[in-house]
Amino acid sequence: KHLAHRLGKKTSELRVAYLSEDSSYGQSVTETARQRAKQEFGMQEVAAEYYTFTTNDLTPVILKLKNANPDILHHIARDQDAILFWRQAREQNFQVKAVVHAGATGYGAPGFGKAFGNDANGPFALLEPGPGLIIEKMRPEGQRIERAFREAVKAKTGADITGGHQLAGGGLWVLKLALDAAKTDDLDKFRAAVLAMDIPVGSAVNGWGVKFDETGQNSNARVQHYMLQWQNGSLVTVWPEEFTTNRAKWIPLGAWDQRK
Repeated sequence: KHLAHRLGKKTSELRVAYLSEDSSYGQSVTETARQRAKQEFGMQEVAAEYYTFTTNDLTPVILKLKNANPDILHHIARDQDAILFWRQAREQNFQVKAVVHAGATGYGAPGFGKAFGNDANGPFALLEPGPGLIIEKMRPEGQRIERAFREAVKAKTGADITGGHQLAGGGLWVLKLALDAAKTDDLDKFRAAVLAMDIPVGSAVNGWGVKFDETGQNSNARVQHYMLQWQNGSLVTVWPEEFTTNRAKWIPLGAWDQRK
C-alpha cells in the first residue's frame, strides 16, 4: 500500500514480478506473497521465476523480467545471488520502480551493502529494526529490554546487532517470560502458561508483543514488522514512520546512476 501511494497507483494497478532462489524457504515465502498479493490486494502478477541459488548467471532471468515490465520486483535471495542479480541487472539496464525482499538473507544481509556501497541504494528488506529506530516509541518495559539487549550484544561481539541476533534474542526472551510464568518444566503447565501470555506490542525485544492462539501459533498482530532500505551503504529503518527518524527514498527507483 505504501509503495502504491508513492507510485501514484491503486494496489490493484501494481504489476508485480516474483523472483526467488528455489530452496524451501524461498519458495514458501514467495508463494505466500503471491497468494496474499492477489487475494488481499488484487495486484497484477506479471512473472514468477525460480533459480538455483548457486547459479553464476542470472542474465536469462533478467531478460524475462525486462520483458514482463513490472512495477515491483519481489526477490527472495540467499546470499551471493542477490549480489549477482544486482550486478547483472545493472549490466542489462533492468529498470524497476521498487525491489522488495523479506528476511535477513540476500538484500537483508550486511554483505549486500559491503559489495556495492552507495550502489546498493534502493532495495527494501522486511526484517527486524535497523538504524534509525526510535526506541522511545516502545512501551517502558520494551525500552529497557531493547537497550539492555543491544548493549549486551555490543559488549560480547564488538558490533551492533543484526537480524540474526534480533530473531534469536526475541525468541529467547519470549521463552524466558514463559518459563518465569510457568515456574516449572512440566509440559502441560508450561503450555498453559504460554497460552496465557498476553503481552502488548512494544513490550519485548524488537518491539514485539506476544499472544499465542490455541494452535500455539504466535499471532501476527503482536509482531511489529519493520521495512528497511539500503541508503548510502547502510540498511536503515524506514517504516513504520512513527518508529524511525529515516524516510524511504528513490520511489520510484531512478536510473542506475541517479540513486545517490
